[in-house]
Amino acid sequence: MTARPQLVLGLPAEAEALAALLALEAVGEAGAVPVVHLREGEGSPLEALVPARRKARELAGVLEGAGLDASARGGLVVVDGAAQPSPALVERVEHACGLAPVVALLRGRLPEDEPLLDRSEVVVAEGAREGAVQLLIAELDGRGIGACVRAAPEGLAATMARSGLRLPGLGSSPGQASVEMLGLLPLLLAGTLACGQLLAAGVARELAGHAATAGAAALIQGRDASRAAEKALPGWVRRGAKVSVAGRRVSVRVAPPGAGPLAGLLEARSLADAG
Repeated sequence: MTARPQLVLGLPAEAEALAALLALEAVGEAGAVPVVHLREGEGSPLEALVPARRKARELAGVLEGAGLDASARGGLVVVDGAAQPSPALVERVEHACGLAPVVALLRGRLPEDEPLLDRSEVVVAEGAREGAVQLLIAELDGRGIGACVRAAPEGLAATMARSGLRLPGLGSSPGQASVEMLGLLPLLLAGTLACGQLLAAGVARELAGHAATAGAAALIQGRDASRAAEKALPGWVRRGAKVSVAGRRVSVRVAPPGAGPLAGLLEARSLADAG
């Protein structure tokens, strides 16, 4: 492991993916290394499906014991900075676990980043304009800071890196990569199905709320609340829906389509009061 932090500059998505890949490469697949970065937006749904390796969990526990917000997935440990990946935060990570972290700067370069540049190895992610990259490398070289351009992983390779896994077959023959990719299909399928089911549950919730409101409005107008609530539901979901009226309250339960054995867990319930 290098004694100096590796600072990755570039577009946010590319910088994070490349930083995660560098971290995994630094220690090999049997270990873990912290990545200090600012997360922008939500993580990949695939991340929640990747179990953390024992060494990664242990390292995350060490960092949490030092008061850092750390999490592990696969063989990767991620430390989220409270404000920005400052030199002080990098030093805390190094002091806590004895490892120089990979730092992904997921934003534009700021004046306060200069101390971090001075003490880091720099890898410039591809994606920025070529001329701007060359100017930056020339500037850093003039300051005695080593920098190089490294291609950021794309597509599935980027998603796997952010999730703490290396995509098998990188640099190997196409045939070998195809065979190794087969082992990833169950994980990818599970992630896709989980995302689809969550979207369906959200739709079911909206439909249940709309139907319950329609039923309550019918009560106020002296009409049949159950019939009004059922008519407010589209035909493809009406058969499995359950409408009940108790006094001035209308309750609607809708199971998302395709839920199967998860229907009970993902069932949406909505209550409207006409009182």
